[in-house]
Amino acid sequence: MRNRGQNCFSGLQPTRHRFRRTNTEPLHNKLKENDVVTTTQSWPSATTDVACSTVATEPADQRLPALPCRAGNPDLWFAESPGQLEEAKALCASCPIRKGCLTAAIDRREPWGVWGGEIFDQGVVIARKRPRGRPRKVASCV
Repeated sequence: MRNRGQNCFSGLQPTRHRFRRTNTEPLHNKLKENDVVTTTQSWPSATTDVACSTVATEPADQRLPALPCRAGNPDLWFAESPGQLEEAKALCASCPIRKGCLTAAIDRREPWGVWGGEIFDQGVVIARKRPRGRPRKVASCV
């Protein structure tokens, strides 16, 4: 039986690992301006195996016009007031990539904001956002 205060690790000493560097000069000091560094192992990337179907590439002469979400106030698309969100929805109505934006937002389950002309709240499309606070009392309640 063990004494009080002892456990199975009581007699063990911590192990200290000592690593010896063979060359103390950092690699970035050895490289010259035009040197090329190559690696033998490639790391996976997010775009390696994923096909992005919502982004279409356009030739340089057929560029899209300025998108409303890129040209205006970015806070408008993530506003708290329902009036500002409705204004953002109206700006999205004439956007050339509206359908692709909405599809991508649904796929990503965007938590909030206006995407593709629709209001998202907690990852779900809602018709309109209610204002903050308690609803007004209705005089017709008897």
